[in-house]
Amino acid sequence: MTRVRRSALAALLLLLPGPLAGQALITQPQRYLLSTEVFDGRALWVQPAGLARHREASIGASLTGVDRDGVIKLDQVGLTLISGGLGLGWQRAELPDGSSISQYAVGAGLGDLKRSIGVTRRWMRGDRVKDDAWDVGARLVPARALELSVVLRDIGSPLVRAPSGAPAGSDTTYFTTLVPGAALRLLGGHARLAADWEIVTKNWGTSAFRLGAGVALPFNLGFTMRAEFSPNFDRRDLALSLTWGGSGARVTGFASKAVDADARYAGLWGSAYRLYDQPRRGGLGH
Repeated sequence: MTRVRRSALAALLLLLPGPLAGQALITQPQRYLLSTEVFDGRALWVQPAGLARHREASIGASLTGVDRDGVIKLDQVGLTLISGGLGLGWQRAELPDGSSISQYAVGAGLGDLKRSIGVTRRWMRGDRVKDDAWDVGARLVPARALELSVVLRDIGSPLVRAPSGAPAGSDTTYFTTLVPGAALRLLGGHARLAADWEIVTKNWGTSAFRLGAGVALPFNLGFTMRAEFSPNFDRRDLALSLTWGGSGARVTGFASKAVDADARYAGLWGSAYRLYDQPRRGGLGH
Protein backbone atom coordinates (compact mmCIF):
# COMPACT_ATOMS: atom_id res chain seq x y z
CA MET A 1 0.00 0.00 0.00
CA THR A 2 1.45 3.39 -1.02
CA ARG A 3 1.83 6.19 1.49
CA VAL A 4 -0.91 8.19 -0.27
CA ARG A 5 -3.35 5.29 0.00
CA ARG A 6 -2.36 4.68 3.60
CA SER A 7 -2.91 8.34 4.47
CA ALA A 8 -6.30 8.32 2.75
CA LEU A 9 -7.34 5.17 4.62
CA ALA A 10 -6.21 6.61 7.93
CA ALA A 11 -8.22 9.79 7.27
CA LEU A 12 -11.27 7.71 6.40
CA LEU A 13 -10.96 5.72 9.61
CA LEU A 14 -10.86 8.94 11.58
CA LEU A 15 -14.02 10.23 9.91
CA LEU A 16 -16.17 7.13 9.97
CA PRO A 17 -18.20 6.83 13.22
CA GLY A 18 -18.35 3.04 13.06
CA PRO A 19 -14.64 2.30 13.62
CA LEU A 20 -14.43 5.04 16.26
CA ALA A 21 -17.38 3.79 18.30
CA GLY A 22 -16.33 0.20 17.69
CA GLN A 23 -13.17 0.76 19.73
CA ALA A 24 -14.70 2.91 22.45
CA LEU A 25 -15.66 0.20 24.95
CA ILE A 26 -12.74 -2.17 24.31
CA THR A 27 -10.50 -2.04 27.38
CA GLN A 28 -6.75 -2.56 27.30
CA PRO A 29 -6.75 -6.16 28.65
CA GLN A 30 -9.21 -7.22 25.95
CA ARG A 31 -6.61 -6.39 23.29
CA TYR A 32 -4.13 -9.10 24.29
CA LEU A 33 -5.64 -11.49 26.88
CA LEU A 34 -7.89 -14.53 26.55
CA SER A 35 -10.66 -15.43 28.99
CA THR A 36 -8.65 -18.30 30.47
CA GLU A 37 -5.57 -16.15 31.20
CA VAL A 38 -6.81 -13.50 33.64
CA PHE A 39 -6.28 -13.88 37.38
CA ASP A 40 -5.72 -10.31 38.68
CA GLY A 41 -7.50 -6.97 38.34
CA ARG A 42 -7.74 -7.34 34.58
CA ALA A 43 -10.31 -10.11 35.13
CA LEU A 44 -12.80 -7.35 35.92
CA TRP A 45 -12.83 -6.48 32.19
CA VAL A 46 -12.24 -9.89 30.58
CA GLN A 47 -13.61 -12.75 32.74
CA PRO A 48 -15.10 -11.82 36.15
CA ALA A 49 -14.78 -15.41 37.39
CA GLY A 50 -11.00 -14.83 37.31
CA LEU A 51 -11.34 -12.44 40.24
CA ALA A 52 -11.54 -15.47 42.56
CA ARG A 53 -8.76 -17.43 40.87
CA HIS A 54 -6.01 -15.99 43.10
CA ARG A 55 -7.03 -14.30 46.32
CA GLU A 56 -5.07 -11.08 46.36
CA ALA A 57 -5.29 -7.40 47.20
CA SER A 58 -3.95 -5.20 44.43
CA ILE A 59 -4.00 -1.80 42.84
CA GLY A 60 -3.31 -1.60 39.11
CA ALA A 61 -3.00 1.03 36.43
CA SER A 62 -2.86 0.94 32.65
CA LEU A 63 -1.80 3.29 29.87
CA THR A 64 -2.41 2.68 26.16
CA GLY A 65 -1.32 4.62 23.11
CA VAL A 66 -2.38 4.33 19.48
CA ASP A 67 -0.37 5.02 16.34
CA ARG A 68 -2.53 5.95 13.35
CA ASP A 69 -0.35 6.41 10.29
CA GLY A 70 2.55 7.82 12.28
CA VAL A 71 0.49 10.03 14.60
CA ILE A 72 0.79 8.72 18.17
CA LYS A 73 -1.90 9.68 20.66
CA LEU A 74 -3.18 8.60 24.05
CA ASP A 75 -5.92 6.00 23.63
CA GLN A 76 -6.82 4.84 27.16
CA VAL A 77 -5.97 5.13 30.83
CA GLY A 78 -7.35 2.87 33.56
CA LEU A 79 -7.27 1.93 37.24
CA THR A 80 -8.38 -1.14 39.22
CA LEU A 81 -8.62 -1.93 42.91
CA ILE A 82 -9.03 -5.60 43.93
CA SER A 83 -9.40 -7.24 47.34
CA GLY A 84 -10.40 -10.84 48.06
CA GLY A 85 -12.51 -11.39 44.96
CA LEU A 86 -14.10 -7.94 44.95
CA GLY A 87 -13.06 -5.34 42.40
CA LEU A 88 -13.51 -1.73 41.34
CA GLY A 89 -12.39 -0.40 37.98
CA TRP A 90 -12.31 2.69 35.80
CA GLN A 91 -11.07 3.26 32.29
CA ARG A 92 -11.25 6.28 30.00
CA ALA A 93 -11.04 6.06 26.22
CA GLU A 94 -10.04 9.07 24.11
CA LEU A 95 -11.57 8.98 20.61
CA PRO A 96 -9.98 10.61 17.56
CA ASP A 97 -12.96 12.94 17.07
CA GLY A 98 -12.20 14.58 20.44
CA SER A 99 -14.88 12.84 22.47
CA SER A 100 -14.21 10.54 25.42
CA ILE A 101 -15.96 7.66 27.15
CA SER A 102 -15.44 6.41 30.71
CA GLN A 103 -16.39 3.01 32.07
CA TYR A 104 -16.90 2.34 35.77
CA ALA A 105 -17.03 -1.26 36.94
CA VAL A 106 -17.84 -3.20 40.10
CA GLY A 107 -17.20 -6.93 40.13
CA ALA A 108 -17.15 -9.96 42.39
CA GLY A 109 -15.84 -13.50 42.05
CA LEU A 110 -16.46 -16.57 44.22
CA GLY A 111 -14.51 -19.82 44.17
CA ASP A 112 -10.92 -20.99 44.04
CA LEU A 113 -8.21 -22.12 41.63
CA LYS A 114 -10.27 -25.03 40.34
CA ARG A 115 -13.73 -23.49 39.92
CA SER A 116 -15.21 -20.03 40.19
CA ILE A 117 -18.03 -17.76 39.07
CA GLY A 118 -18.12 -14.00 38.77
CA VAL A 119 -20.11 -10.96 37.72
CA THR A 120 -19.22 -7.42 36.67
CA ARG A 121 -21.55 -4.44 36.45
CA ARG A 122 -20.35 -1.65 34.13
CA TRP A 123 -21.58 1.92 33.74
CA MET A 124 -20.59 3.83 30.57
CA ARG A 125 -20.66 7.60 30.57
CA GLY A 126 -19.34 10.10 28.07
CA ASP A 127 -19.99 12.48 25.23
CA ARG A 128 -21.81 9.84 23.18
CA VAL A 129 -22.94 7.17 25.62
CA LYS A 130 -25.00 6.84 28.79
CA ASP A 131 -25.65 3.16 29.26
CA ASP A 132 -24.82 0.14 31.42
CA ALA A 133 -24.20 -3.59 31.04
CA TRP A 134 -23.48 -6.81 32.90
CA ASP A 135 -20.78 -9.44 32.32
CA VAL A 136 -21.08 -12.88 33.96
CA GLY A 137 -18.61 -15.74 33.78
CA ALA A 138 -17.64 -19.16 35.05
CA ARG A 139 -14.50 -21.25 34.88
CA LEU A 140 -13.63 -24.87 35.68
CA VAL A 141 -10.42 -26.90 35.86
CA PRO A 142 -11.61 -30.49 35.29
CA ALA A 143 -8.05 -31.78 34.96
CA ARG A 144 -4.67 -30.42 35.98
CA ALA A 145 -3.73 -29.51 32.41
CA LEU A 146 -7.12 -28.27 31.22
CA GLU A 147 -9.14 -25.16 32.00
CA LEU A 148 -12.60 -24.31 30.63
CA SER A 149 -14.20 -20.87 30.63
CA VAL A 150 -17.40 -19.17 29.53
CA VAL A 151 -18.34 -15.47 29.63
CA LEU A 152 -21.57 -13.69 28.70
CA ARG A 153 -20.56 -10.10 27.91
CA ASP A 154 -22.42 -6.85 27.33
CA ILE A 155 -25.74 -8.05 28.72
CA GLY A 156 -27.97 -5.07 28.05
CA SER A 157 -26.40 -4.26 24.64
CA PRO A 158 -24.97 -0.79 25.36
CA LEU A 159 -25.25 1.83 22.61
CA VAL A 160 -22.56 4.31 21.55
CA ARG A 161 -24.04 7.18 19.57
CA ALA A 162 -22.40 8.48 16.41
CA PRO A 163 -20.93 12.01 16.36
CA SER A 164 -23.21 14.92 15.62
CA GLY A 165 -23.80 15.24 11.90
CA ALA A 166 -23.05 11.60 11.10
CA PRO A 167 -25.42 9.73 8.75
CA ALA A 168 -28.49 8.10 10.25
CA GLY A 169 -27.90 4.54 11.41
CA SER A 170 -24.25 5.17 12.32
CA ASP A 171 -24.65 4.37 16.03
CA THR A 172 -22.80 1.31 17.34
CA THR A 173 -24.58 -1.28 19.50
CA TYR A 174 -22.51 -3.77 21.49
CA PHE A 175 -24.77 -6.79 21.27
CA THR A 176 -24.51 -9.46 23.96
CA THR A 177 -21.82 -12.04 23.17
CA LEU A 178 -21.19 -15.54 24.47
CA VAL A 179 -17.49 -16.42 24.76
CA PRO A 180 -16.56 -20.03 25.53
CA GLY A 181 -12.86 -20.69 25.97
CA ALA A 182 -10.38 -23.44 26.79
CA ALA A 183 -6.70 -23.63 27.72
CA LEU A 184 -4.26 -26.52 27.75
CA ARG A 185 -1.23 -26.32 30.04
CA LEU A 186 1.90 -28.06 28.83
CA LEU A 187 5.38 -28.84 30.18
CA GLY A 188 4.27 -28.77 33.79
CA GLY A 189 2.57 -25.41 33.40
CA HIS A 190 5.52 -23.68 31.70
CA ALA A 191 3.63 -23.41 28.39
CA ARG A 192 0.02 -22.90 27.42
CA LEU A 193 -2.23 -23.11 24.37
CA ALA A 194 -5.65 -21.43 24.53
CA ALA A 195 -8.62 -20.36 22.43
CA ASP A 196 -11.76 -18.20 22.69
CA TRP A 197 -14.80 -18.30 20.45
CA GLU A 198 -16.96 -15.15 20.40
CA ILE A 199 -20.63 -15.60 19.42
CA VAL A 200 -23.14 -12.76 19.00
CA THR A 201 -26.33 -13.96 20.68
CA LYS A 202 -28.61 -11.72 18.59
CA ASN A 203 -28.26 -14.01 15.56
CA TRP A 204 -25.99 -16.70 17.07
CA GLY A 205 -23.32 -15.91 14.51
CA THR A 206 -19.60 -16.05 15.10
CA SER A 207 -17.97 -12.66 15.64
CA ALA A 208 -14.36 -13.76 16.18
CA PHE A 209 -11.98 -16.59 16.93
CA ARG A 210 -8.96 -16.02 19.15
CA LEU A 211 -5.97 -18.35 19.47
CA GLY A 212 -3.13 -17.87 21.94
CA ALA A 213 0.09 -19.39 23.16
CA GLY A 214 2.29 -18.57 26.12
CA VAL A 215 5.58 -19.69 27.59
CA ALA A 216 7.30 -19.03 30.91
CA LEU A 217 10.81 -17.60 30.61
CA PRO A 218 13.67 -17.17 33.08
CA PHE A 219 13.73 -14.25 35.51
CA ASN A 220 9.98 -14.49 36.22
CA LEU A 221 9.09 -13.45 32.67
CA GLY A 222 6.24 -14.75 30.53
CA PHE A 223 5.67 -14.22 26.82
CA THR A 224 2.28 -14.58 25.13
CA MET A 225 1.01 -14.27 21.57
CA ARG A 226 -2.64 -13.93 20.55
CA ALA A 227 -4.18 -13.97 17.08
CA GLU A 228 -7.75 -12.81 16.45
CA PHE A 229 -9.67 -13.18 13.22
CA SER A 230 -13.24 -13.05 11.91
CA PRO A 231 -14.81 -16.13 10.25
CA ASN A 232 -14.09 -14.87 6.72
CA PHE A 233 -10.65 -13.50 7.70
CA ASP A 234 -11.52 -9.94 6.65
CA ARG A 235 -10.48 -8.84 10.16
CA ARG A 236 -7.19 -10.09 11.57
CA ASP A 237 -5.23 -8.93 14.58
CA LEU A 238 -1.99 -10.01 16.26
CA ALA A 239 -1.04 -9.10 19.83
CA LEU A 240 2.22 -9.80 21.70
CA SER A 241 2.80 -9.28 25.41
CA LEU A 242 5.62 -9.72 27.92
CA THR A 243 4.94 -9.97 31.65
CA TRP A 244 7.30 -9.73 34.58
CA GLY A 245 5.94 -11.07 37.86
CA GLY A 246 7.97 -10.41 41.00
CA SER A 247 7.24 -10.53 44.70
CA GLY A 248 4.56 -7.92 45.19
CA ALA A 249 4.55 -6.42 41.69
CA ARG A 250 3.43 -7.39 38.20
CA VAL A 251 4.10 -5.52 34.94
CA THR A 252 2.88 -6.28 31.39
CA GLY A 253 3.80 -4.56 28.15
CA PHE A 254 1.87 -5.31 24.97
CA ALA A 255 1.66 -4.35 21.30
CA SER A 256 -1.09 -5.19 18.81
CA LYS A 257 -1.65 -4.58 15.12
CA ALA A 258 -4.65 -5.17 12.90
CA VAL A 259 -3.45 -6.65 9.63
CA ASP A 260 -6.05 -4.79 7.56
CA ALA A 261 -5.79 -1.39 9.29
CA ASP A 262 -3.14 1.23 10.01
CA ALA A 263 -3.87 1.53 13.74
CA ARG A 264 -1.26 0.08 16.12
CA TYR A 265 -1.79 -0.16 19.86
CA ALA A 266 0.83 -0.45 22.60
CA GLY A 267 0.67 -0.03 26.34
CA LEU A 268 1.68 -0.96 29.86
CA TRP A 269 -0.17 -2.52 32.76
CA GLY A 270 1.31 -2.49 36.25
CA SER A 271 0.06 -3.56 39.65
CA ALA A 272 1.24 -3.85 43.22
CA TYR A 273 -0.29 -6.81 45.01
CA ARG A 274 -0.33 -8.94 48.14
CA LEU A 275 -1.43 -12.56 47.99
CA TYR A 276 -3.77 -13.97 50.62
CA ASP A 277 -2.89 -17.55 49.69
CA GLN A 278 0.36 -19.35 48.87
CA PRO A 279 2.36 -17.44 46.23
CA ARG A 280 2.67 -19.12 42.86
CA ARG A 281 5.73 -17.84 41.05
CA GLY A 282 6.25 -17.84 37.30
CA GLY A 283 5.96 -15.56 34.30
CA LEU A 284 2.62 -17.00 33.19
CA GLY A 285 1.04 -16.32 36.56
CA HIS A 286 0.12 -19.94 37.32
